[in-house]
Amino acid sequence: MITAVAYDIIDNRRRQRLSKLLGQYGQRVQKSVFEMDLEDKQLPSLIRKIEKSIDLSEDSVRIYRLPADAIQLSLWLGRKVEVSEKGYYIF
Repeated sequence: MITAVAYDIIDNRRRQRLSKLLGQYGQRVQKSVFEMDLEDKQLPSLIRKIEKSIDLSEDSVRIYRLPADAIQLSLWLGRKVEVSEKGYYIF
């Protein structure tokens, strides 16, 4: 299932660590947004890794599970980001 992860991380070191982790699962499409195509069984592991990478009292991470038709129904405005893996985008 297509998954979007958006974050607001205060500390540079934690932000870089989370960015590196998310890059292992998908592709950055905005400065603080990653898109990935995850199997349902991968999500719990990713959540645990995110929780270990951030400060739960200061940082914020949002995970959006999107239905398959969300990509076809999405609209992209402005400069496009080159996505090498899959042809899906969130705006």
